[in-house]
Amino acid sequence: MRRAVVIGSNGPSDLSPLRYAARDAEGIGQALSGPRCGFQIVTAPAVSDAFAVKRLIIDAVEACEPQDTFLLYFSGHGVLDKGSLFLLWDNTSLERLLGSALPVAEIMNALAYCRAENKLFVLDCCHAGAAISGYGFKDASAVPVEETVKPENFLVLMASKRLERARELDELQGGFLAFNIRSALTESFYDVVADDSSRLSVQQLKRWLEQRAREYNRSHSAEQVPVPYLFGQQKGELFLTIDDSDWITNEVPWSDGSSLVVLPIRPDYGRAFCLAKFPVTNGQYKTIIGTEPEGEHFVVDPKAKSGKWTGPFHPWQVPAFAGPDQPVVCVSYQEAQKYARAVNSMQDGLAGDRETFLPTTSIWDFAAFGTDSPPRRPKAWMSKTSEVHHQASSPAAIDIHGARTNGLGLADMIGNVWEWCAPGESPLARVTLGVPDERPEVRGGSYLDDVSRTPVSLTIHALPERERTRHSDLGFRIAGSVPVEILPETVQIRLALAKRLDSGPGLRTPATA
Repeated sequence: MRRAVVIGSNGPSDLSPLRYAARDAEGIGQALSGPRCGFQIVTAPAVSDAFAVKRLIIDAVEACEPQDTFLLYFSGHGVLDKGSLFLLWDNTSLERLLGSALPVAEIMNALAYCRAENKLFVLDCCHAGAAISGYGFKDASAVPVEETVKPENFLVLMASKRLERARELDELQGGFLAFNIRSALTESFYDVVADDSSRLSVQQLKRWLEQRAREYNRSHSAEQVPVPYLFGQQKGELFLTIDDSDWITNEVPWSDGSSLVVLPIRPDYGRAFCLAKFPVTNGQYKTIIGTEPEGEHFVVDPKAKSGKWTGPFHPWQVPAFAGPDQPVVCVSYQEAQKYARAVNSMQDGLAGDRETFLPTTSIWDFAAFGTDSPPRRPKAWMSKTSEVHHQASSPAAIDIHGARTNGLGLADMIGNVWEWCAPGESPLARVTLGVPDERPEVRGGSYLDDVSRTPVSLTIHALPERERTRHSDLGFRIAGSVPVEILPETVQIRLALAKRLDSGPGLRTPATA
């Protein structure tokens, strides 16, 4: 299990409280608990004292098993007294440090006894120093870790050295260390990882933080920030993110002949999220809907070295598009929804109560990118599979051999055909809770594009006819949900440890509602 205690305090109100420490801790907790990192997060209650926080840390430490990864993050005030570092809490009194603050030495001692195979302590603390306390200076003074940290599988990441100070920065709306850790785990992830994998090690994070500090200092000569540093040794890499290979692929047979892959997303109301292994094919569409799609095809003018969409185009009458195992194209958003509704209404005797719908953008993005915030850089998706079908004249047949299949067991998430996605909110939220009905989007790129250079996520406004667009490179795949109890026990256990998506309230009813 991946466990984390994330705590932050702006400090006592009578001691020049920090502005962003509590917010920094909240942001770090959100990043660590997301599907990319998969940590089970424990935080301190809004109203608590230093002793309660210490008890919370000890309880979390004692719950760890040898195979676990444990992370402790603190953001807030720190004060040096007689050579010892104390972390200040909301009700701390400087006159009673032993009785109202968190002695770092005691925390380090608890971590030394933690049984987790990998341990990381991120110390982002402030030193409320006399004349400068009102400016929100931070001091991540070096704890005497040489005496308390065993030099294996135990790392301490510190915001600065013992006598250095780091500022809270208004332009970042937070502390430098917290802002850049959060960025490395979210929008800047693919700038940090060196091998384009889904794994981010502490060493990679350290190099990124050093680079960011030096870049900031070059452009802010009057507001220098210290370079964060790392202490400790490891037997092997300590990773902050989950690898695709940690997930056990499980496929569920579906009413239209599809295989839906269970996604490592926390079940909602006892139901697991699934996504079709392949886009819907011509053969499936013909069986369920019956009528041939009609749309437009992109025709290139060799003389002008450009092209335009022209129609009518009937894909089933063109051999390069008509194969029964090729993705169906020239389908509008409404027609894709019609297909999902038809499959949802089928009664075929399959075990378990299945719900069928179009994937939301957040589900699709997580399945393709490992996060429900789609990245904007090509290397974020090009490394997910060994092959991508793009820069071609027609769609490829579905990938039954696995060359275009990602680590979650899903084929052609990038390339082949663009795919319709429903808005991020659940249908129940839109229909019954009054959430504004957002527009659908398309994802994945197509055989026409060079997806190594162009975005693979587009809003509806990029399509000439919005939801009614029927292009020869535009198809879809279905999503679904199944009761957790029909899945193998090993999958149920992993789903119980998975995280909910950040976007939307989740699935509470079929998207065909």
